[in-house]
Amino acid sequence: MRVPVTAPDPPRRRLRHLAWVVAALLAVLAWYEGPSWPLEILAAAVFAIGTVLPAVFGPPYRALRWLLCRIPGIPSGLVP
Repeated sequence: MRVPVTAPDPPRRRLRHLAWVVAALLAVLAWYEGPSWPLEILAAAVFAIGTVLPAVFGPPYRALRWLLCRIPGIPSGLVP
């Protein structure tokens, strides 16, 4: 059975975790690229906004969830 894609509101904790993962990936990418201050500022902004206002990441979370539900071979239990 597939997980319904149109969940009304994902938990704030899950949105906060998504923001932290994106911020960590941006920070690693900035570190890998060398002195890249725009990526560092973007990572800091994503971390700060995601921590204080996690609802901002609701639409990207829903889009990512929708994409993951459409990939064949991924069990529906793995898509949060």
